[in-house]
Amino acid sequence: MVAADENGRVTLMNRAAQIISFGLSHQDPQGRLLGDLIPKAEFKDKLAEVRLSGQNTVVEVDLETPESRTFAVVITPIKDLEGYLTGLVVVLRDVTRFKELERMKIASSTP
Repeated sequence: MVAADENGRVTLMNRAAQIISFGLSHQDPQGRLLGDLIPKAEFKDKLAEVRLSGQNTVVEVDLETPESRTFAVVITPIKDLEGYLTGLVVVLRDVTRFKELERMKIASSTP
């Protein structure tokens, strides 16, 4: 889980995301841009979409952590009482194993 301000700067990152997802075990992620942590075009596009629309979205991204991993990323806007964007929450779920099983299933079903 990563929380960011309305400009996309990290304000909070749980330890699991810091170590597993981004390999930042000894670095403070506070103040870094989300787009720098996840430098994938599809993520940056969805991030911009959420900031404009104010609606949740999901995107799947492949990240080169210590090993290649696939993450389902949910981006959720945080709004104040007037509906203005005040921040973002990004939740990453490692789906690498599910993707591998899916590929194996498809490979075994083709003649």
